[in-house]
Amino acid sequence: MRNASFLLSPKTLIKLHFTVSQIAVLSAISPTSVYQQKSRMKKRIQALEPELFTDGETLDEWLNKW
Repeated sequence: MRNASFLLSPKTLIKLHFTVSQIAVLSAISPTSVYQQKSRMKKRIQALEPELFTDGETLDEWLNKW
């Protein structure tokens, strides 16, 4: 069986309301790494769409709108 991190992306896990700790366990990485991945993901999205996250919205909140 494949590692869960190959089957589900962090974005999918966030949308499924997994906590940072749960994502870390499923991905076999530290919670700090999960926070870093989320931060990088938000920066990449914001670089493409600068008007996003202007009201202090979190990545989790933004992803869960979809």
